[in-house]
Amino acid sequence: MDIEVVNFNQKFSKIHELHSYKIIAQMNDYHFKLVRMKREFIWHKHPDTDEAFVIIEGSLQIELKDKTLNLNKGEMVVI
Repeated sequence: MDIEVVNFNQKFSKIHELHSYKIIAQMNDYHFKLVRMKREFIWHKHPDTDEAFVIIEGSLQIELKDKTLNLNKGEMVVI
């Protein structure tokens, strides 16, 4: 088994285009992805799994059916 430490800053330095998801790690059947975004993220759901959002830099607003989440640098949420 290959165990590798993932450095977010190093991985982000290799992503130059917007809205192109890059897989940086995998755990079982789950992929960890990084993306640079500057657009609306369309509301959707995954009936068989949750999604985690970790804000490395900037902010993200997530509109749920009953409330709006405002995430800032250093915060995360699991939906």
